Amino acid sequence: MALLLFAFQSYQEEFYKTFRKEMGKRFQIDVFFHHNNLTVFETIISNINGKYGMYVIAPIQNEKVESLLKSIEPKKLLLVDRYLDLGASYSYISQEFEEVIYTSLVRLLPEIKKYKKIILYFNEESDFSPISIKNAFQKFITEFDINGAIKNNYIIGSANKGNLYFALGDTILWQILRDAVRKKYKIGEDIGILSQNDNVSKEIVFGGITTISTDFNEMAKRAAQHLKSDGVTKVIMPSRLIKRASL
Repeated sequence: MALLLFAFQSYQEEFYKTFRKEMGKRFQIDVFFHHNNLTVFETIISNINGKYGMYVIAPIQNEKVESLLKSIEPKKLLLVDRYLDLGASYSYISQEFEEVIYTSLVRLLPEIKKYKKIILYFNEESDFSPISIKNAFQKFITEFDINGAIKNNYIIGSANKGNLYFALGDTILWQILRDAVRKKYKIGEDIGILSQNDNVSKEIVFGGITTISTDFNEMAKRAAQHLKSDGVTKVIMPSRLIKRASL
């Protein structure tokens, strides 16, 4: 079995560990990473196509990817994480982003208004983040007249009191938190933090980091269930807002 993921980030590691456990020892799972790079994705698919009985793939949302994936037999392919509709014969267990992010930001409006500005760090290549997150953020700040900005990368040392930072990738999240410690900012008061994709560390540090996340363990369990059955699976996983002390 081939498992093709974005990268070995914490939430993808959770998915893998649960998936590995649910599939059991009799299944061999070879793991590959495409890092949201189309060329790498194409190369991996070219190299593994026809060599495995099953393919579990986190796709890049790109038109070129659709034709590549359709070269794999529908019954042998399961798409996970990102949504891509290849037709009635293909299975997916995916998450939805735009509506989830928008409605979560609306629910957080009272907390967001505590801060002078909200900054989203969005980098489609390094965060592996879909454009729908950026669209949802822009819609929110426009409709509610919120002072907001979108930046590609975080500059070390640039955290400022009165700002709320929305970090999609964990690398930027930890950089902001480190700067906050150095500047003796109190998280949830001097600056706010919002993050995507929950994990155990975010439950604990600084009294907890507020996250918007799907349940990757449940996604992995459903993926394993699908592979042990003969049917077609089409599931959009729910996501939830987890409020903690960082706002």
